[in-house]
Parts: sequence; structure tokens; C-alpha cells
Amino acid sequence: MKWLPEYSCRVKAIDEDHQMLFNVVDQLNTCHLEGGTSYQIKTAIASLVRYVDEHFEREERFLRRVGYPHFAEHKQQHEEMQGLIRRLQEMYEAEPEQVDLSKVLIFLDKWLKSHILREDMRYVPYLSGKKPSGSPIEIGSAENPQRQVLNVAVLSDKVYLVNEFVDLVNGGGDVALAVEDAVHKLAERKFSSLWKKADQLFRK
Repeated sequence: MKWLPEYSCRVKAIDEDHQMLFNVVDQLNTCHLEGGTSYQIKTAIASLVRYVDEHFEREERFLRRVGYPHFAEHKQQHEEMQGLIRRLQEMYEAEPEQVDLSKVLIFLDKWLKSHILREDMRYVPYLSGKKPSGSPIEIGSAENPQRQVLNVAVLSDKVYLVNEFVDLVNGGGDVALAVEDAVHKLAERKFSSLWKKADQLFRK
């Protein structure tokens, strides 16, 4: 993957992260083209997982700091990508012969370039101060370390549902446990769908 000037977000730490991700994908591509060992390919995939996690965490920290208005949507895309890459790692460790590295590399090239040019470029004006940002998005409370203060984007007609959900969870008791159980079941369905998507993307 060739780094081009148009990929620059004009934030040194983020650009360095993106260039590192390009390098890791290139390492995986080299292993594939030169017939690298299973161990070498596993190492390259593990590096990809690690650098994706580190970069997303750093980038989200920047976005929370400026109160980026599309933070929730951006984070959701990060979480999906992290899920797909972790699934790739599991697939390769379990059945390396069933993973199509050509398909993996095409996906990574397309996703990274598209995400940078379309999604990451949306936050550049907020980080540079050209667009007004919101209040910093806090994820913890100094007054009560057991609680977290969240600032999330919600559809206007769903605000009442979020408020009801928070009240039910914070209320404790059997109702809170029932809500928690329902959320876990929905999360399982979500990950099951993500696993199927990964299989379609990466499996021979």
C-alpha cells in the first residue's frame, strides 16, 4: 500500500499510525507473495490486530477531546473492523488453509483507504479548529469512579428509549438483570452476524 499526501489528516500521531498500518498490510502482502511460513503470517496478522487496536484507541481519544459530533458512528465503524480482524486471526489460527489471503488483502486495502478518505477526513476540520467542536466526551466520573458519563449521538425520536434504558439499568434489581441479559443476547446476535461477514470476506 502506497502512502499518498491525500491520506494525511494533518495530525502527526494519526498520520504515523496510518502509515504503520499500511506497513503492516505490506508485510502481510509480502508474506503472501513470497510464500511465507504460517508462523510469519500469524505474526503479521497479530501485528495488524495490535496496531488497529492501538490506533483506534488513540484516534478516539483525539475525537473525544474535541467533542466530535459523529463520534458514536465513527467508533461503531472501528468496533466492526476490530471484530472482523479478530475473527480473521481466529480463522487463520484454527484453519490457515481455509483463509484466502488475496481476499484479505483486497479487503484491507479498500477498507483502510476508504475509511481514511471518507470517514477520517470528516473529523479533520474539528481537530484543526475550522469547525466548532462540542464539549469533551467524558467516559468517567471523578465523583463516582463506578459510574461513567457518556455523550452519545442518538436519533431524536429514540432519546426517550435511551433515557428509559439508563433508568432501568441504574435502577438495579431483577429488572436491571433482565435488561442486561437481553443486551448480552443481542450482542451475541451482533457478533454472530459479524462472524458470518468475516467468513464471507476471508474464507476460500
